[in-house]
Amino acid sequence: MCLGGGFDGGRSVSDFQAQLEKARGILPLRRVIEQAGKAPANGKWNRFPECPFCHEKQKAGVFMPDSDRFELFKCFQDTCPAHTAVV
Repeated sequence: MCLGGGFDGGRSVSDFQAQLEKARGILPLRRVIEQAGKAPANGKWNRFPECPFCHEKQKAGVFMPDSDRFELFKCFQDTCPAHTAVV
């Protein structure tokens, strides 16, 4: 399946997914957050003392969903600039 004539250069979705998995292996989410200077001060990745984007207390964390093999960042504040809240 090809993504079309946009910026993908004719590569397939499976090619993109393979490259994304490789990138996650090289630089996992926690490392990206650390490099951006946004790691939780208390070291508790599942419950940040404050969201690094909107600064709301106890609203954000990094978690591993049951259906995936990689971690995700989530903030439950609707107005967070990370745009991860479910509305």
